[in-house]
Amino acid sequence: ASAAVDEEIKALVDTDKVLDTELNSFRSLYEDLKKKF
Repeated sequence: ASAAVDEEIKALVDTDKVLDTELNSFRSLYEDLKKKF
């Protein structure tokens, strides 16, 4: 059972990393836009 839990946690962490990356690229896009206006 604990192996399954480990897999779940790994999947969640990976998803989290992807979200972080998307958030960061969105944030830099937003910063660029602010500079232009």
